[in-house]
Amino acid sequence: MPHAFVLCDTVYDERVESVRAAAMGCDGVRPDTPRFRRGNMRSIIEEMRWEPDARGHSDVKILLSGGVTREDVLACRDVADAFGAGGAIANAPPLPAPRACRMRARRSVGNNHFI
Repeated sequence: MPHAFVLCDTVYDERVESVRAAAMGCDGVRPDTPRFRRGNMRSIIEEMRWEPDARGHSDVKILLSGGVTREDVLACRDVADAFGAGGAIANAPPLPAPRACRMRARRSVGNNHFI
């Protein structure tokens, strides 16, 4: 059976929509709160978690994605169940590879040596 996640804060606030999604049997919810209205994202997620739990839907997962930064992950890692890589993480500059990773490995098969 496919997993269903619902965007919350599209019509009502996150708490109301997370309860409605849980009652419909969805696997999880994702806040769709615009960045300008977010405020303290951790508190929003705590409320989204509390509402379904209080109504017997503690199995509903919370996915945080869309503009997620490293700071968001660190602040919410104990209240969110999963994270989608936001642009701030996905578009991060690459790290240089250490010298050991750039060296070619040598392997022997029978009397043949490959580099």
